[in-house]
Amino acid sequence: MKRLMLLACALIGFGSPAVAQTASGQPLVVNGAAVEFAVWQPEDPRFAYADLSLTSERRAAIDAGDAAVIEPLFRSDLHLRADGGVVETRVVTRLLTSPSAVRDAGNLAFWVDAYSQRAVIRQAYTLLPDGRRIEVDPATLQVLPDTNDDIFTDSYQIVVPFSGLEVDAIVVLVTETERKAGVWPLPWSRIYFPRVFRPREAFEVSVRWETGGIVPQWRSDLDALDCRKDGARAVRCTARQITAYPRDRDIAYRDVLPTLVISEKTTWQGLGLLVRSLFDPALMQDDGLEDLLDRLLAGATSMDERLARIHRFVAQEIRYVGLEAGLGGIVPRPVATTLRRRFGDCKDKTALFVALARHIGLEAYPVLTTFDRFDADKLLLPAASYFDHMIACVVLPDGSERCYDLTDPHTPSEQFSHSLHGAVRLDLTDDMVGPAHFGQTRYRWVYDVSTTNRFHADGSLDERQTRVFSEGYGANMRAGLQWRNARERLAWAQADYHDNATRAVDPDFEFDGIDDTSDAVTIRSTALFPNLFDPAAYDTYVENDVWLAHEARSVRTENNHHPYHFTGLRYRSETAFHLPADWRITRNGAGLHFVTAYGRLQRVIDATDDGLVVVTELTMPAAEIPIEELDRFNLFLDRIIENARLYVGIARTSD
Repeated sequence: MKRLMLLACALIGFGSPAVAQTASGQPLVVNGAAVEFAVWQPEDPRFAYADLSLTSERRAAIDAGDAAVIEPLFRSDLHLRADGGVVETRVVTRLLTSPSAVRDAGNLAFWVDAYSQRAVIRQAYTLLPDGRRIEVDPATLQVLPDTNDDIFTDSYQIVVPFSGLEVDAIVVLVTETERKAGVWPLPWSRIYFPRVFRPREAFEVSVRWETGGIVPQWRSDLDALDCRKDGARAVRCTARQITAYPRDRDIAYRDVLPTLVISEKTTWQGLGLLVRSLFDPALMQDDGLEDLLDRLLAGATSMDERLARIHRFVAQEIRYVGLEAGLGGIVPRPVATTLRRRFGDCKDKTALFVALARHIGLEAYPVLTTFDRFDADKLLLPAASYFDHMIACVVLPDGSERCYDLTDPHTPSEQFSHSLHGAVRLDLTDDMVGPAHFGQTRYRWVYDVSTTNRFHADGSLDERQTRVFSEGYGANMRAGLQWRNARERLAWAQADYHDNATRAVDPDFEFDGIDDTSDAVTIRSTALFPNLFDPAAYDTYVENDVWLAHEARSVRTENNHHPYHFTGLRYRSETAFHLPADWRITRNGAGLHFVTAYGRLQRVIDATDDGLVVVTELTMPAAEIPIEELDRFNLFLDRIIENARLYVGIARTSD
């Protein structure tokens, strides 16, 4: 899980789940040791069931939408102290309206950064319709490090399991989290989602600030949210009866959910300069770079080759490990340290690449980005919280720009990582004016298939097939195959063939380009189909362009409420049919020429001396498909699937 903390590249921690067992007012215990960042200290309950229950009329209106979970109240009270510290008191509630909600939504959780924060659980209990209140047993609290094999952080998730749940129970969790003063060098910010994928009866955020401390600014794109000043140094934002945001599978939810942003007053330029001031010192300690460049660039005659070698070294030979404890989540290590360790996270690898590129005379600079934001207009205020990743860009001698995600070892040097195409970016340069976007190719998925079918007079058929995956498809396949050994690759390829082509045979497979990012990924297969047909009675052979059908199915969208961000597909197959000497083609099948607003499907059939060749091409450029066109977009894909079959008439020459 990525945590939205600047430059963390996926803030995930270490270790295994730990049970927290405490007495009232005592620190929680993790792996047998008391911690300072979380305390169980309950206070007198603030809520009764009647305070949070819904009227029958309101409940009926919501039930019509089949909401299993309703949030009666979400409240956040922020206190910005004069010393720069921030205290947030948060109230989270859930009304569980069905047995499935009781089973699946009976835990609440929140995150604590052990370096910069201290959390107190003030209230945690279940409210039942008959008036009973069932307190959470502190012995059941779970404190979970943010776990990943390659990331080590101070982030902990505290999970609160609620007891005594039944249909129409309401769970209540009140926490108080303090961000310590002076420990975090970046401007403070908080991003809220007032409208989420379940109904909310009340959303309330209040901010008060002391003289001499953080001066906030705020902005929201939810029209129903009313933000009003409350005196000279306070603001309160409220909304009531917020309907659930419609959910679709193919969306970047941070781009579509309405937001409320509260941040320390700054500008995009000021934020960029501050991050630069944390980044640039890493470039000053560069012992060993000259010797490395002498080895790396020996024999390289062009700038493209020099860049490719530097990119391959940093992306593939500096392994990804994030030591994100303390300020490690935002301050890169010196490039000499990264070079010596041969590991680093996104900002460490970016700093090393920038230093190397500058040493060969190129203008190189870091860029902030994220994998799940593509709409710069949703960045309502300057805030570091929007970004969780860093990459490097260079200006080439011809003035063009080329960017590199150094945590992606699978994409060729001349291509930009396709997972970031169209993503928001914040250049850490002197002339940066605000967020922008990375460019996007017309076709993320590029796939070429060549098949030779050779018929034999005994009724058998030899199939030889070559599949070539390029652009984002190549990087995606490389990432999926590189970690597998030879036996596992064969098992995967045979399962893929069985699922999409036929289970009648187990083809043999060969792989190319898995370890060489300068080439496309190629999968070659050979298969013998014995007794495929009766030579004495054979009339029609049916060939399925199974990979065409698979691609068409894979890019269909199930969206019903939101536009579909389609990333582009280019597919080409060439299928050759070779017949024995005394056989002939009696029927060629149908050519195709479909042209729509979403792409083009074309099939051309040509006779050869001993059979025929069928070439099928599908081109569907990247596009934003509006809601009102989703059905027609899917209909075009359905027509492609229907026409993936080719019927060929075959007979003996004497028949």
